[in-house]
Amino acid sequence: MGKPMPAGGCGTQKASAAFVLGLAVAILAVLLGPAFTISPRFDSDAGARSPQCPARVTNATLFDLQGDGAGGRPGGVDASAAGVGGSGSQRQNLDFTGARDGRGLSLGKLCDRFVVTFRDYKLVGEHKARLSQRLNARLNETQRSAWEWVDRKNVALKYPTDFGLVAVKDRSVLDVLRSVDVVRDVFADAKMAGRRELLGTTEREHKLALEMVSDSLKPGDILAKGPGRLHTPFSSDRLGEPSRRGRGLISRALSFAQGFNFSSFKRSQIKSLYKPEELWKKGITGKGIKVGIFDTGVREDHPDLKNIAMRVNFTYQQSTSDGLGHGSFVAGCIASVSPGCPSNAPDVALHTFKVFTDDQTSYTSWYLDALNYAMVVKLHIINVSIGGPDWSDKPFVHKFRELVGQGVIIICAHGNAGPDYGTANNPGDEHWSIAVGGHTDDFKIAHFQSRGHTMQEKPFGYGRIKPDVVAYGHQVSSLRMERGCKEASGTSVASPVAAGIAALVASSVPESEWHYKLTPASMKQVLQEGAERLPRESIYIQGPGKANLHKSFEAMQRYEPKVTVFPGSIDLLDQDYMWPLSKTPLYATAMPLIMNLTITNGLGAHGYFEKEPEFTATNKLGEALDVHFERINVLWPWSGWIAIFVQVRDSGRNLTGVAEGVISFTIRSPPFPGEREGRSQRVEVPFKAKVIRTPDRNKRVLWDDYHNIQYPPEYVPIDDLNYRKEMLDWNGDHPHTNFHPVFDALTDNGYYVEVLGSSLTCFDASNYGTLALVDSEGEFHAEEIEKLHNDVSEGGLGLLIVGEWWNKQQMRRMKFFDDNTRDIWTPIVGGANVPALNRLLADFGIAFSDEITTGQIRLGRNVVSVNTGTSIKAFPARSSLFTLDGGLSPVLGLTRVGQGNVLAFGDTSAFDFNTHANLVPSLFLDFVKYTAGVAYPSWFKAGTVHNEAYENGNMKARLPNPSEGLDAKTLKILRRPLECHTNARRPKEMPVAERPLKPEEPVANPVVPDAEVIMNGIHKVEEKVATAVDGLLDVNHALAGPSEEDATSNVGGAMPHTGIVQAYFQRQLFGFLVVVVCLCVLIVWRKVHSGKRSKLRATKNRYTRLRQIV
Repeated sequence: MGKPMPAGGCGTQKASAAFVLGLAVAILAVLLGPAFTISPRFDSDAGARSPQCPARVTNATLFDLQGDGAGGRPGGVDASAAGVGGSGSQRQNLDFTGARDGRGLSLGKLCDRFVVTFRDYKLVGEHKARLSQRLNARLNETQRSAWEWVDRKNVALKYPTDFGLVAVKDRSVLDVLRSVDVVRDVFADAKMAGRRELLGTTEREHKLALEMVSDSLKPGDILAKGPGRLHTPFSSDRLGEPSRRGRGLISRALSFAQGFNFSSFKRSQIKSLYKPEELWKKGITGKGIKVGIFDTGVREDHPDLKNIAMRVNFTYQQSTSDGLGHGSFVAGCIASVSPGCPSNAPDVALHTFKVFTDDQTSYTSWYLDALNYAMVVKLHIINVSIGGPDWSDKPFVHKFRELVGQGVIIICAHGNAGPDYGTANNPGDEHWSIAVGGHTDDFKIAHFQSRGHTMQEKPFGYGRIKPDVVAYGHQVSSLRMERGCKEASGTSVASPVAAGIAALVASSVPESEWHYKLTPASMKQVLQEGAERLPRESIYIQGPGKANLHKSFEAMQRYEPKVTVFPGSIDLLDQDYMWPLSKTPLYATAMPLIMNLTITNGLGAHGYFEKEPEFTATNKLGEALDVHFERINVLWPWSGWIAIFVQVRDSGRNLTGVAEGVISFTIRSPPFPGEREGRSQRVEVPFKAKVIRTPDRNKRVLWDDYHNIQYPPEYVPIDDLNYRKEMLDWNGDHPHTNFHPVFDALTDNGYYVEVLGSSLTCFDASNYGTLALVDSEGEFHAEEIEKLHNDVSEGGLGLLIVGEWWNKQQMRRMKFFDDNTRDIWTPIVGGANVPALNRLLADFGIAFSDEITTGQIRLGRNVVSVNTGTSIKAFPARSSLFTLDGGLSPVLGLTRVGQGNVLAFGDTSAFDFNTHANLVPSLFLDFVKYTAGVAYPSWFKAGTVHNEAYENGNMKARLPNPSEGLDAKTLKILRRPLECHTNARRPKEMPVAERPLKPEEPVANPVVPDAEVIMNGIHKVEEKVATAVDGLLDVNHALAGPSEEDATSNVGGAMPHTGIVQAYFQRQLFGFLVVVVCLCVLIVWRKVHSGKRSKLRATKNRYTRLRQIV
């Protein structure tokens, strides 16, 4: 036996030295890693592309970019799966090998991969031969060598498919490809990590949990992921996915945190919360129901999962097992038999589809193959714990919709972007899916759950109500990857909990009744019928309420095919449940109240309206209502929608009370199998709302929603550049979503807020005290510009403009390569469209600059934060201006133009709930009081009064190019039609302005009115003669074209931004210095430690001699 090494000996020195050196090298790698990521050669699929592929160049100094992180891994794809239609314990292992790139694809020398969807289902070989023949016949010789078919290797390809995968080097091939008669459409094979992400819990929740259990952390106890890249974040289990900076190092350093043991919480378990034992005693255990889990896989021999019927792998990884923990945890929420964390449906047949790698990467083609195979296997229920805001992702959404049409029940996570509003995730926001929100064990909505109506309908309509049900999702105990239990939170947890309830209820249905009782419609109906409403929560937060297993079971036992509507009744007197619609009563001349109802059609996958819906008044006041409808033409799959528009007739100006009526319509569907005749059902929805006398003009605020543009489909960046949680503006900018604190402040103080979803020519200004243009990204028509100026200067309308940052250089820095479109994305606007606002306000003598301002402004007792807003470049005479503390540029201006008051402010942070800034909604109330002519703010006199027209001389505050955004391509995106839609009440007289604003037309010299701030008697009108002032806007700049700076800037991305190269060398230098410092620390440590060893040996020798003497 070897002699033990003394403490502090050579071995320890070597190990310590190796550790310090390794740490230094790792830190250097982390620091240099991002430099290579954003270096001139950008490749979104590193390793999977040939060196001959053209390099993609991008500038990204605000948001780092990341490559595939998975490319170039050799080897094949293993898939273990049951035979089609197999059940129970029968398993079959399928092995597919030969894949050579990061996705399991044989690629060659071509770069971009595209999904080609076809008009019919055929075997992949037939599609390949047919497409090659038709496409090559239309291509020239050069183009024929610029594309090739990409062979996929997975079990789904044994069966007919409706898509293929091609690699394309020459983009001209795509146009020809789309014109081939057998091709339905062509989409990029999008990387779904970042577009749609596995959903867990929120970062704040995770940090709180760590603080509470820091003494009991053990390896392997919690799901984890880093911050979301482009879309909805993973939720509070965020440690597992490597960061974009130093992927490998951080993943290894945090591997110990694969999970943390939260057993000390002793929370309620799924079983104890839903009490399924009564159903188990009746033999109802989930047996016979096939549940698909589209996730990260699961171990074949997991000891706590009783019935894994199938495991299929569609990723490039070698194993079908779970290396992250997400898939195992989700499976456990449905079918765990662990004594520590049992769930509701232990005997369901689990079918696991590994479509996410262990680093949470997925591709559209993987998902499409998996979903096609799910139809072959004939799954009953699919749990999808993913989400993102991109409802325009056609191949993904259409395939899920097709599955629902085939009778598969899709249960989705609602999203973890709470407590922010306007954050419903796709595909949960679709009317055919069952979106699941999350509640705590004491039945309160989890703070991480997404909130608010869906965004697809804006601005022409109003969003649908989601979620469809709420389930247990906060610190839920479920399975680890190997064995045992852990706790995690998120709607990706609540979703499988609801799927387990659905599977258990479904297993009570005899197989002979599956065709009409076990459908996507029937399951949504029984879940909603059994749900229990939570107190003091809005319908746009909880839907019908929390799931109740036993009530849903009872509903299924008595179920007959039917049509239901959610909500089943509309009672706008219920202030809490119907918020925010309940806070605005009905009155004459108001914009229509809009509500979107979801129709669930249990009569069949297809349905249609026998005749137009109608409204029947049931009391005298109901007869004063004018109700009209918009609806979907065909209810498919198993569902649809109807939008109602309610307004009081002009004759009802003095009416008060409660208006009641009934909305009715009839739905008819074809017969079920075995039936000869179809079915029809008349549906009635009671309606009740408060009607008041038409309020005074100065108490009415009209919020312009028509000129708010958001993601998707365009790249509209976030307003607050310091808010790194998001980089896209996708929450609606609506008074009922992210600006709801402003809405509540106004309505609580006696104001009435209406929303304009049509052009500015579609409202009667004499009815309103204030028009609010908040964070506008859209372009304005000449007719709108002329009407607004007349409405303010002659009609006395108050105008409130809240702008945001706009800076061309910053927008270029924010460009990134989008894997979905295979193109470099540059923001279409800044936080707001400042050039468009300047064109709108030119006749008022008001202009914003391209300066990005940050700081604080003191307004009375309020200290208001300005986070990356804009400043005022020009303002008319006799105005009051306010600057930031210590700043040079004003960010707030107040003036009077003719008969109307105008207020301009340069930032939305104080009003936007979703930026989590220091909110001051009372400031917006002060703004409205001023613009409506009600009262001056208490802080009004603190401003600097300018008796002459103001022009900002700060060199940083430049005027944006007046012709910016007037090119045809941008106008097509940002200029919505000059139309009055169903959502608007047409004014009595439309303006007669016929002069169009052509793209090439320069902005004329503005007319600046001789405005006056009236310190007293704010309601008095004093007309002034407008005088022309030259030089406020630099029209010559517009005529001369782009500046030298613009001409030399990197518009096309051919060369890297100089800041990138500079940052690269700075990181190199900094990394070198870190290594030197580490070596110095090592040398000092060795000297100190050597002295300690000498003292230790001397002490040891003294004790040895002392023992000898004794």
